[in-house]
Parts: sequence; C-alpha cells; structure tokens
Amino acid sequence: NGTLPRRFQNAELERLQALEGRGGAFRSAALAARSVHDRARFQRNQIARLRRRGLSVLGIPFQFQPNLDLAALGRITDRLERRLKDA
Repeated sequence: NGTLPRRFQNAELERLQALEGRGGAFRSAALAARSVHDRARFQRNQIARLRRRGLSVLGIPFQFQPNLDLAALGRITDRLERRLKDA
C-alpha cells in the first residue's frame, strides 16, 4: 500500500505557508511539500477509518525508488514481520 511518512509538524507547515506567499521557486517548493503532507494525512485518515471499523491494517512504508531491489524488499518484509508479531 506504500504509506507515506508524516514529514512536517504544525510549526513547519506554518513556515511553508509563509513561503507560498513569496512566489516563484519558493511557492512551487512549498506547494509540493504541502501536497506530500496532505497525501500522507489522507492515508493516515483512511487507515484510522479502517481501524475504527475493526479491521487490522498493516501499513507498508512507501519505497522512494522506481524499482524494488532486494534491500527494499527486505525493509518491507522486516516491517511486516515486526507488525505481525505485535498483532
């Protein structure tokens, strides 16, 4: 499922909002960061909704690379193994 990590705290989001007003590359970078933040928040909200309905959710961290190599698969399996032991 490739869940994104939470990247920004509230104070950082406020600084991003201030950068949006500066225009140019600052605005573009701030909007891109805000977009990633919003997507991660949406994913967390959906996971919470599923859990409230009594479903067990095992998130798989998003791998920031175009193809999964052995190391990426190892990170995914390690995470799943830890989560399954805790479940």
